[in-house]
Amino acid sequence: MKKIKNRDEVFDFFESYAQNSKEQIDSNKTRNPLLKTYVFETFNEDLSSLHKKETAINNILKGSDIDLTHIDESLFLITRNSIAVGFLEEINSRFSNLYTTIPANESDQLAKHVLKSSSLIDSMWISGKLFDELLSQTVEYHYPHRFTKLRFEYDFIYDKRNYIDEIIEHKASSISFVEELENILHKINGVRDYLTLFHAISSMRLPSKSGAGGHDFYFNGKVTNRSTSFYDHRKQIIDTVNKYKNITEFVEKKAWISLEKTPSSIEDSFYTLKACPITIHFNEKIKPEVLEKFVYTVFPKGADPFKIIGEIKVVGKNRYHVYGTDMHLWQNLFIDISCTNMIVYLPYGTCGNTIHRLTTHIQKYIQPNIDVYIGDHSFNEIVSEAHNE
Repeated sequence: MKKIKNRDEVFDFFESYAQNSKEQIDSNKTRNPLLKTYVFETFNEDLSSLHKKETAINNILKGSDIDLTHIDESLFLITRNSIAVGFLEEINSRFSNLYTTIPANESDQLAKHVLKSSSLIDSMWISGKLFDELLSQTVEYHYPHRFTKLRFEYDFIYDKRNYIDEIIEHKASSISFVEELENILHKINGVRDYLTLFHAISSMRLPSKSGAGGHDFYFNGKVTNRSTSFYDHRKQIIDTVNKYKNITEFVEKKAWISLEKTPSSIEDSFYTLKACPITIHFNEKIKPEVLEKFVYTVFPKGADPFKIIGEIKVVGKNRYHVYGTDMHLWQNLFIDISCTNMIVYLPYGTCGNTIHRLTTHIQKYIQPNIDVYIGDHSFNEIVSEAHNE
């Protein structure tokens, strides 16, 4: 990569790269890695005592082995081991984009490394519930005969079963298809009554607004460009990030309004907690042995991808309390979980992204068919309200 001096040169490089990549895709001769973007989140400044300068992602990453060189006040060249690997753009005080053209296995590892560099950084998590809203908006705003690609995926890793001859298996499933936007919602809703998998959207292609192709958004904040334009790629990411930010901050606002409705202390807790309850209702009951496996695998060591560490207490038949800490921002929380519900009590100031992360991974690894409530409000209602504001 030649030495790049300013933002225009960075964007022109990516624009030319996107056009060449689309030609390769169309000819079925993809020689170069596709352009990929990873969206990172810090937190809501209004809920933090940290100064704005401390929350800037370039300052958060200081001291790691990732070197950032200023292109301008919000765009940085990323180098690692003296090799240029991409660019980091601070979209706003809460979200940043990492743009890169290195191979996918290397870029995925780079994104994981960024996340592990600081507890102040998390991915943008798009749950199946949020993908539903994103799909509804895409259907509303795009030409009905444009195409989208959807992927549905779950992996029930906590439901491993032993058979004779020491055979151990667990249920995992994925399916993807390309379909016209017209009537796609009707088709998906029709099959969800029969196949739980179709509640678990894990990626979705947003059609390009400037030409052919589109942008594949994944549940973990990764976006792959399959269009002819980097500018369209960036704009659609920023539009989606702004929607996500509005929803997250609307959820936070609703959560803290509901704060006083929750008792200020929780029975048998070793600390007093004034908090808002987030209820995740499993529409299909979790088997007791699966629940036990999940609880004792995830919480004692704060296992990925849930990133909540805590002390477990058995409080009844197939019911557990977890006195925990969210490893993003290290904030205390309390969990009451059974075969039918997970109720998470979030104290004032907890990042709303915790809700997105939990919902995303519950749908992917535990139960795709869920309902979510923030205090007395359903998650679907809150997302709709945020969209209409």
